[in-house]
Amino acid sequence: MRYSSQGHPEALAHSPQFEIAMEETEKMTVYAEDDRAAAREELDKVKAAFKEVVEGPDKELGEEVQRRIGQRIRELEHGVKAMEELAQNQD
Repeated sequence: MRYSSQGHPEALAHSPQFEIAMEETEKMTVYAEDDRAAAREELDKVKAAFKEVVEGPDKELGEEVQRRIGQRIRELEHGVKAMEELAQNQD
């Protein structure tokens, strides 16, 4: 079973939205807040797709996805959290 790039966690994890949001936050631009919200939304999509695959009926696929991108998901979670904390400290 294969997922389209829209539903595949790894494809979503490589979205440039995360990088854009961090750059805008660091520069304190007027777009930073919206970009952080978009990054959070993308992260939520990634996590939902990841959970769907990992907990899905194809255990072999779930294990492979967990092994291949589980760490990347955690890194994205930490990155978004750090970006949100940076924004709070800028206020």
